Amino acid sequence: MLGRITLVELKKVRSDFTRMIRLTKKPSRKEVWLSIRISILGMVAIGLIAFIIKLIFTLVVGFTPPTA
Repeated sequence: MLGRITLVELKKVRSDFTRMIRLTKKPSRKEVWLSIRISILGMVAIGLIAFIIKLIFTLVVGFTPPTA
């Protein structure tokens, strides 16, 4: 059975959340663009890896020599 939450514990949680919110800040435009560029670079890298894997499987499994 779960223990009862006391009023003191609730006040501590509230004060912790309030302190955390006070410490956060809005990111600058430079930080936002850096995050966007890193995300796009990661998506391109994953897409490129998937394309290379598909190309390798197509060449290895789906390759048939031309007949004369």
